[in-house]
Amino acid sequence: MNGKERLISVKTLTDRHMEEFIRCPYQFYLRQTKKGQLESYTWKQVVQRIVRQIIEHYFQFPAQARSVSGILKLIDMYWIKQPSLFESKGHYYTVLAHVSNYLVQYLLEDCQADPPLMLFEKVKVTSKELALDLSITLQIVQGTGSSFVIKKFTLEEDEESFTSYKHIAVLFSQEAFGILPERIEIISLLSGKRKSWHPVSSDVAPALTYITVIRDLLEQPKNYEKAGQRSACVICPFKEGCGISAHTHVLN
Repeated sequence: MNGKERLISVKTLTDRHMEEFIRCPYQFYLRQTKKGQLESYTWKQVVQRIVRQIIEHYFQFPAQARSVSGILKLIDMYWIKQPSLFESKGHYYTVLAHVSNYLVQYLLEDCQADPPLMLFEKVKVTSKELALDLSITLQIVQGTGSSFVIKKFTLEEDEESFTSYKHIAVLFSQEAFGILPERIEIISLLSGKRKSWHPVSSDVAPALTYITVIRDLLEQPKNYEKAGQRSACVICPFKEGCGISAHTHVLN
């Protein structure tokens, strides 16, 4: 960037901050400095909200009602009938097909599961090591108090977004619960890709290092690195006045 940017002070670092920053530091900066000025939502934001409604409703069903037809009815109930929000009419139907297919595939795995311990809960803990609050949205937490699994459904597909969530989930669990999850699972509803990790105590230090690097990077806009055109630019609400896309590679 041009070196004249305002510094960004982050008192609470969220999983959304990290995802946005990794996707495009420049877009993250503008979102932080132009809060309240955005009038529209991207198709990904709208679809992610719909996915949340579907999943919340699904887990209200008794086990015998968690079926393919039940999931498809929920998709029909909540899905936005607005193709103009998407890149094209074909894109609208492609996204609908992928999201429907993978929601059915992965939600049916939990058709007999007990109600989640947590369902789309935004939780926060103070990290003494980082000298700030960590906040994460726990979409689905299943298990018992002594053994639990964290699941996340996303519309992102890149490894860096997956990795950032893994690290904040590891560090948050250690700080807030004093134990690590048995498994962290992330599912992309656009590709069907599923990544799973089984955290161990030796993963905490790398998670702390990773998040420390992210914290330090995002508070210094003048150091944001510029790169070529990326897919994130297509749906960026700031692309008209941008002229560049920005990207930074961080630790894996």
